[in-house]
Amino acid sequence: MWSCKLCEEETVITVNLCEKCRKIKHMMNIYTREIVYDVLDKVLIRNTEQRQYKIKNYKKPETDIIDTTDNSYLQLKNKTHEEIKRKVLDKFSN
Repeated sequence: MWSCKLCEEETVITVNLCEKCRKIKHMMNIYTREIVYDVLDKVLIRNTEQRQYKIKNYKKPETDIIDTTDNSYLQLKNKTHEEIKRKVLDKFSN
């Protein structure tokens, strides 16, 4: 009842829009509603091609145990405790 009509998060008493949403409304008055919608669509919404590009170029974090050159110890990167134990046991059991 007392929340902003757009974001529905901020409390407003004498107006319908909070200060931040009022700024959006002001931009719509200046640039037209269609232009603001177009900008939001182009900037915030990913199309299929953009999603595929993001998926294709996603780099997984290094998660493997890497032997050092002298094999005296193991380097561990981004592993949970259980994964580390499992990898170490597998490595030395063979």
